[in-house]
Amino acid sequence: MSGLTQGQIDAIAASVTDTIDAKIQEELGTTLLKLDVRKADAIFFMVCATLVFVMQVGFALLEVGSVSVKNTKNILLKNVMDLCVSAISFYLIGYGLGWGEGSGFAGSNAFAMRTPEFNSLEVTGVVAGKHAQAFFSLCFAATATTIVSGAVAERFRFQTYAFIAFLMSGVIFPVVMHWVWADDGWLNPVRDGAKFLSVGVIDYAGSGFVHIVGGMSALWAVYFIGPRHGRFTETKGTVQELPQQSPVFQVIGGLLMWYGWFGFNCGSIKTLEGAHLNSVVRVGLVHSIGGATGGLVTMALFVYFLESCPQMIK
Repeated sequence: MSGLTQGQIDAIAASVTDTIDAKIQEELGTTLLKLDVRKADAIFFMVCATLVFVMQVGFALLEVGSVSVKNTKNILLKNVMDLCVSAISFYLIGYGLGWGEGSGFAGSNAFAMRTPEFNSLEVTGVVAGKHAQAFFSLCFAATATTIVSGAVAERFRFQTYAFIAFLMSGVIFPVVMHWVWADDGWLNPVRDGAKFLSVGVIDYAGSGFVHIVGGMSALWAVYFIGPRHGRFTETKGTVQELPQQSPVFQVIGGLLMWYGWFGFNCGSIKTLEGAHLNSVVRVGLVHSIGGATGGLVTMALFVYFLESCPQMIK
């Protein structure tokens, strides 16, 4: 410092202090931003989960509109109990099997959501995110179970279906979810160790395993219990049309399910941080266009290839 005046030394010291303060503020601001993003992600996750929850209203209306009037109360009660049973079974058993640590097949802890995050009173993005993830997964489990509900409408007794709902949401769906989404799941493409067919399985928004679990369970259920009473004539086995309650309920239910799928697809991005925000809005747009395209293609198939469609349109 020889040759420098006291004023120059003070100026250099002040400059260094300002630089250090600016760096600290920058790092602190980045940290706070990350924390805020995590909290925002938890809220985003919860909102998307509520959209998936709304799908249960769509399922209920669609099923009620597709059955006879005499079975209205049974179908409505079954859909309400579907949510109730699914929530309790997933809480007690399903969360541990799906997200608990264990083997590549299933989790072996975190039953009844007994983890440090669920016991914590801290207001952090991590804690909030864990709760939001649990609710999101619960809604997924209930949706897979409701697929079976629609397939067995007017075929099962209420008590039998309640047992199936408990089994689906508490055991079957969580185990398959663990295979694909848990860090140590044997189908997870980013797991440590050997991967399935060397690459693993990428399943976005449950597009594969939710519908495979629900669809296959529904298929086996209707295979064993057979058709609804009166669906076929006893002598010749001719198909008979069964009365349906309301096309209005069917359409409103279908639209609500379409609406709820925004929660499925957009919510599976899981975060709004950085470029993920663009992914969320793009997925929402693709979801809208894809659904509209599917509707037009389906109507075209009815119009040109099915005999009943022209009569239905008239």
